[in-house]
Amino acid sequence: MIAATILVIHLCAAVYSYAKYKKEGVGEGLLAVAFVVIVFSVGWTISTMISKMIFPSTFVAHWISGLQDSHLSQILSKELTVDTCSLVFLTLGEIVFYYFYLRSGSEKGKQQAAQ
Repeated sequence: MIAATILVIHLCAAVYSYAKYKKEGVGEGLLAVAFVVIVFSVGWTISTMISKMIFPSTFVAHWISGLQDSHLSQILSKELTVDTCSLVFLTLGEIVFYYFYLRSGSEKGKQQAAQ
């Protein structure tokens, strides 16, 4: 469910970028969607690689078993995996990246004028 929610968030980001850049032309909108897809696929690969180095597969299992068979541990054992952690890391990184990428031109101009 966590992974599905993150994928829906990325779909919404792709639709938003298409709508934002479609004003300049359909080609620009499709190019923006392609950019989102490439950043997502490459970012997911890199974040999975980093997550597997940081969190070995036994780390998550040991942490969940420490919750002593509570209802929360049953839910987490199904949902929380190394791949889900990598998707969360990817989403946090993309939030920062897309904030700067999708800002409007007037916001960029105001920030440069302030400097």
